[in-house]
Amino acid sequence: MAKNNFAIFCLFFLAAVGSIEGYCDFKSRILHTKISKALVQTSRWLINEQDHEGKWIDLHTTGNVLAVLKMIGHDMNDYNTCSNTFKKASDYFMANKFGIKQAYGGRLAYIIMGLNSLCTDPSNYNNMNLTDNLLKDVISFPKGEFNHYFQYSLALMALGVNDVKVPWPTVERLITKIKHILRTGERHSKDTCSLFIMALKSVAGQFRDSSVRFNEINRYINMLANALSMKTKVDKDNLWTKSLVMQAQSAANRTLLWQTARCEQLYESLLSMQERNGSFGSLSAVLHVLPSLAGVSYLDLMKFNHCDSVTLGKKSKEMMGVCVKIEFKAINKPNPMLQVVTVPKGSTALDVLRTASQEDSCYQFETKTTAWGEYLTQLCRARESPTKKVHWMFYVDDKLARSGISKHVMKENECVILKYEKLSYK
Repeated sequence: MAKNNFAIFCLFFLAAVGSIEGYCDFKSRILHTKISKALVQTSRWLINEQDHEGKWIDLHTTGNVLAVLKMIGHDMNDYNTCSNTFKKASDYFMANKFGIKQAYGGRLAYIIMGLNSLCTDPSNYNNMNLTDNLLKDVISFPKGEFNHYFQYSLALMALGVNDVKVPWPTVERLITKIKHILRTGERHSKDTCSLFIMALKSVAGQFRDSSVRFNEINRYINMLANALSMKTKVDKDNLWTKSLVMQAQSAANRTLLWQTARCEQLYESLLSMQERNGSFGSLSAVLHVLPSLAGVSYLDLMKFNHCDSVTLGKKSKEMMGVCVKIEFKAINKPNPMLQVVTVPKGSTALDVLRTASQEDSCYQFETKTTAWGEYLTQLCRARESPTKKVHWMFYVDDKLARSGISKHVMKENECVILKYEKLSYK
C-alpha cells in the first residue's frame, strides 16, 4: 500500500473507530499515538493475511480472526469494502459446513465467535445448533482432544458471549480448579489463568439471582486477578502472556489498581516486539496482541448489538433524551448551542446528529462510507483538512469514543461531542 494510501487508512480507522483508550489512563501522549499507529499497522497486516479461499489457515483460526477484527471496531456488515474480506470469510464458512459440523470444544468456540462477528446466529447455522453442541462438549469435558482448561475456558466464554445458560456444575468445575491453584501454589500457565477470569466473567451475570453463587464467582475472579497481577513480570513474560494478562485484568475491572507507570511499561514492552511489516512475528501473536492494543477483550463481543440494527433493522420504540454539541479546537470559531434531542432507544450517535441537524443548520454534516462505518468529513460548514491534519473527532461524554459515530449505540442522557481538532501524526 502506498504511503499516502496508508495515511488515509489510518485516518479512516481512527476517525471511524475512535481513538485508543487502552487499559490505563495514559500520561504520555506520545505512547498513545504509538499505540494508535501500531493498531492500524497490525490490523492492515492481519487483513492482508487472508488467503484466496477467504480463510486464515483453517476454520477455527478464521473464526478467531473475525472475532478479533470485530472487537477492535471492524464492521462485518460492510461486505463491499476492504476487498470483500468479510464476505470471503463468510463464503469460506459456507463452503466448509462439514468441517464446522465436525468441530468441537475450543475450536468450535472460535468458530461460533467468528459467526457472531459475521452477524450470523450460531444456534441456527445451516440446520446446526452450534451453541447447543458446544454446551454438550462443556458438560462432558474432558472429551478427546478437548481436555485442557484453556480450551474449556474458551468454550465457556463463547457460551457466555452468546448468552447460553450454563449449568452451575460447569462453572463450579472451573472454580474448583482455581481453588486448587491458589491453595497449593501449583504452577499453572498465566495464559490459562487469564482465560479462567474471562470465562467466569462472561457467565457471572447468569447467576445474579443466587447471591451465594454470584458472589463466589466474583470472589475467585478477584483473587485470581490479584495473584496474576503480582506474578506478572514485564521484563520476563512473553508477548502472549502479557497480552492475555492485560485482557484478564480489564475483564476483572482491576486495571484501576495498576500504577499508570506499570501499565504504560507493559504497552511499551508490547510495542517493542512489533516488526516493521506491522506483525508481531506470527498470526497467533497478532491475535493475542491486537485486543490489548485496543483495550478490549472477547467479553466486548457481548456488548455489540450492531448486528440487530443493521441486519434486522430492529429498534425499540421507547424514547430517550440525549445531547450533542460541537467544539472548534483547531480554528477560532464560536461553538453553536448544545442540542438536546429525543431519539428512539437503540439509536446511534449518527442518528442523534441527524436529528440535531433538523433543529439547527449548524449541525448539518457530510460523511464518507468506510470499512469501519461513516467517517465525518464536514460539520457546521467546517470541512476536514488532511493536509493540515485537521479532522472531526468523536467523543462521548468528553471521552474519546471507542467505536465510530455510526456504530456507537447511545445510552440515556449520554452526550455526543464532536471536536474539530488538529492531530499529530506523520
